[in-house]
Amino acid sequence: MLSQNQSGYLVTIGFILLASLFASDLLLKPPKELVLLAIDCISALYFTATLFVGLKERKKGAVAASAVCLIIAIASFFI
Repeated sequence: MLSQNQSGYLVTIGFILLASLFASDLLLKPPKELVLLAIDCISALYFTATLFVGLKERKKGAVAASAVCLIIAIASFFI
């Protein structure tokens, strides 16, 4: 099982990755499609990781929230 510190690191890393993508979008102006694809990929990976953490720690609320967010992240690939 992941400790409270490891779970906190997972959340911090996910937010840092997403924040860096948004910052690079604002500062560097790369093609929008690439930025959106990168954000979707990181979101899907992040919510998959939180889903596994919720399953390991047997927290039903975290599993449900992560599953819904993962479905939304995957659906955003097709929108």
